Amino acid sequence: MPEAILDRRLVKKGSEAIPQVLIKWSKFPAAAATWEDLYVVKARFPDAAAWGQDSSGGGGDLSRRQRDKTVWLFYVFMFTLRIYLI
Repeated sequence: MPEAILDRRLVKKGSEAIPQVLIKWSKFPAAAATWEDLYVVKARFPDAAAWGQDSSGGGGDLSRRQRDKTVWLFYVFMFTLRIYLI
């Protein structure tokens, strides 16, 4: 069961940018965390405690710095993709 989201990234799969999350699994140490497609793991474990981090009311939500980094990485990814498509 996903316990916490440790990090986020975007991965290119075909022509799409897929959001992935680094999942800390319950009953396993953080060193055993794995990267998973966000929508796949969220659909598989809809009631996991980790999703409380996505809400604005929870104490575990992403910090402004982490959100800014995610947005910046998305724009860099999209710019790079645009260069390859031209």
